[in-house]
Amino acid sequence: MNTEFKSNIDDSLFRLIDACCEAYDNPAFKPHDGITFCNQAVWFISERMGYSKFKPRLANEMVDLMKSSDEWSLVAIEEAQSYANQGRLVIAGMRADHHGHVVVIRPGLAGISGRWKITVPKVVNVGSENFIGKSVNWAFQEKPEVYLWRQDLKVGGV
Repeated sequence: MNTEFKSNIDDSLFRLIDACCEAYDNPAFKPHDGITFCNQAVWFISERMGYSKFKPRLANEMVDLMKSSDEWSLVAIEEAQSYANQGRLVIAGMRADHHGHVVVIRPGLAGISGRWKITVPKVVNVGSENFIGKSVNWAFQEKPEVYLWRQDLKVGGV
């Protein structure tokens, strides 16, 4: 691996780790009075990774944007951990009638979902319960769609 490429991975990996920890620790993202802040936590992390088009969208709108944009690619949930471990921005999301839900895949070791019987990535979840040490199957009842930001297409990003 050439040094410049390795340095870029290290920089983005550490930036992603820091952004995930900062979002998890941010008291503004703690649920209260039945209000949750998954969209704001994902904006926060995404902006630190260089993507700025989520603000001021809600979770359903964020899922719609990723689904329709050339800047995002749908990836298999089993591949998501590998991308996050390279410092890439990966988001899992699911639309819902009232409010959807979005999470960021964080660097770490993938686990196995007993419910889904597949390999699943670790996430930063901000919602009715905030967590940083569990897999995506703890954040969603059903398998969400998973999107990878195509950094090579930084159109409109920061």
